[in-house]
Amino acid sequence: MRVKDFFQLEDKDYWLKKIGESDWTAGKYLCEILSKNQFNELYGKTSKVFLLIDGNDLVRLFTRFDLFIMAVQNYVLDDFYDSNE
Repeated sequence: MRVKDFFQLEDKDYWLKKIGESDWTAGKYLCEILSKNQFNELYGKTSKVFLLIDGNDLVRLFTRFDLFIMAVQNYVLDDFYDSNE
């Protein structure tokens, strides 16, 4: 098994199909925005989609969203500062 960055794959169409077939609830949505090249526009330029691949099988999807990370950091910082006033 190996982990691959979706954006570095040469055979993106094959893996898009596999993502769309996944049983992950948001798989079809992810497939749609990846197909339309909207992922980084929506979730940040350095956000990533990683695939755990076993041969030609998609085992698991991993995503890293910069916007989510920033939102969590801001929430945690805001919460911290509010509780220490």
